[in-house]
Amino acid sequence: MLRIVTAKSPEKIDEVLKLRHQVLAVEEGFLPRTASHRIIDRFDAFPSTTHLMAIQDDQLIGAMRLTMDSEVGIPADEEHEFNIALPAGSHLLCCSLYCVKRDYRSTQVMLGLLLMASYLGVANGVTHLIAPTDPKILTLIRRKGFVTPTDHVEAPFASLNIKPLLLDIEQDLKDFFASFVEHNDIEGFIQSYECAFYEPGEYIIRAGEIGDCAFVLVDGEVAVKYSGSEQTADTMVAGAVFGEMSLLTDQRRSANIVAKTRVRVMTLSRAIFLEHLHNNPAMAMSMLKSMSSRMQHLIDQRVKTVA
Repeated sequence: MLRIVTAKSPEKIDEVLKLRHQVLAVEEGFLPRTASHRIIDRFDAFPSTTHLMAIQDDQLIGAMRLTMDSEVGIPADEEHEFNIALPAGSHLLCCSLYCVKRDYRSTQVMLGLLLMASYLGVANGVTHLIAPTDPKILTLIRRKGFVTPTDHVEAPFASLNIKPLLLDIEQDLKDFFASFVEHNDIEGFIQSYECAFYEPGEYIIRAGEIGDCAFVLVDGEVAVKYSGSEQTADTMVAGAVFGEMSLLTDQRRSANIVAKTRVRVMTLSRAIFLEHLHNNPAMAMSMLKSMSSRMQHLIDQRVKTVA
């Protein structure tokens, strides 16, 4: 399982700084090695900076830095000559220092990081997101609404050919989860979700386990199999919400949920949901109402299976 999450503690951020050194200095030689075995610059000290982590089977394998535009600028001002003209009043989010361990590089990791960046942009009222990327994945990224406003540029620290990307978040973001959030009026929750990818045959939920999060199925199909049976009782596709009862109770999971295809889900933990419930009960109750139809569907399916 691959997860894309936000580094929320000093320990996790320090892991990101060490990963940068491992990838950019040791593996690739793009940057000089440092005595501290960390790569860090002034933007890492800003409260407007967020660090994304790509975690494969509990191991940190990739990262990306996100920096909100401010009066002191963004990394793109210094690292890449984007020359992108934006409308007056634009609120910019810059992605930089993308790094992934050599054995784990894939379009899935890059896509997951960029989509999580766009969700954080939505949560913070960002209008545009800019990022450098490998030209090899341009076709995939363009499907999500990214455009390439300038030609290849050369990264001064690495002599790398990259392609600058621009996403108009308000107008062009083409992603199911972003649409799901808008349709269900839960924009206030979007930055609280984490992203996870599963391969065919992987268990997302196991019957009998105590649940601690709910899931929104964004891409792919999953099979619902009740405990003690290998028969598929139901198949869920993009838009399905499951595991939602765990947001309110400590009940054990009632069914196995297994990926039938490659799957992307967004997860919301009980701890974060209860925090929202305490701070903004109206928004939390709105979310619970949006889940009610799915709960009834599961009950109806279980009745049919038992019958």
